[in-house]
Amino acid sequence: MNTLILFLIYGVVPQARELSTCGQDNRSHEVDGECLPCNLPCDQCLDDLNSCLSCKNETLLLHEYECLETCPQETTEYQGKCEVCTNNCKTCSGTPSTCVTCVNNY
Repeated sequence: MNTLILFLIYGVVPQARELSTCGQDNRSHEVDGECLPCNLPCDQCLDDLNSCLSCKNETLLLHEYECLETCPQETTEYQGKCEVCTNNCKTCSGTPSTCVTCVNNY
């Protein structure tokens, strides 16, 4: 994402980092010879800068490389992430194996 777009959307200009430390902590990656920070709301990210490994805001929940405000259906908030319900649970709460409702025939 170019600097102008970041400024227009988020009101911030990314700070370039030295290439020697780029990518070591997954908070930045080298793109076209520049060391660029992860795009918001990511704190740590993959090389594409948009696929989050962790979220900058602790109130957001990580799910499939995205930072979300709430977990999607058939998942539950667990240790800062949205985890898929297990053990034949259709919906769960607290932990992935604590069923609220079960799949058919269970």
